[in-house]
Amino acid sequence: MPSTIISAQNLTCNYNSTRAINDIYFKLCFKPTIIASVIFSVISVIGGILFFTFNLPAGGTIVIFNAVFLAIVLFAKKMLQT
Repeated sequence: MPSTIISAQNLTCNYNSTRAINDIYFKLCFKPTIIASVIFSVISVIGGILFFTFNLPAGGTIVIFNAVFLAIVLFAKKMLQT
């Protein structure tokens, strides 16, 4: 039990020492992530509504759109790393 308390205190101290760096990184990366999320969700909902006219369920179509977006992003990420 005492070793758990010591390690929890160490994690807290390490977090406080790098808090400024984490805050800067969070601010730089959070805004583009939110913007991309809104764009993907709006495209998915509009696609779901459009495919609703073809007598397809809107909810399932939105999920398929999001799955396709995920596959595209993962593929692009893999291609950019190599």
